[in-house]
Amino acid sequence: MENTTDIHPACDCVAHRKDYQHWPKENAEIRIASCMRVCPFCAKKHSNASRLRKHLCSG
Repeated sequence: MENTTDIHPACDCVAHRKDYQHWPKENAEIRIASCMRVCPFCAKKHSNASRLRKHLCSG
């Protein structure tokens, strides 16, 4: 599977930093952690993880 580097980090957590280094280009299951606030695809900031989930599901 190919990876991409055009992903915006969704949070600043050290624990999640490795997830952004090898982000799959397709067929990925995205799990939004409670610390995530930024859309990894468009870099739009959200007030909480719930709003980020809604943003990702609406696109």
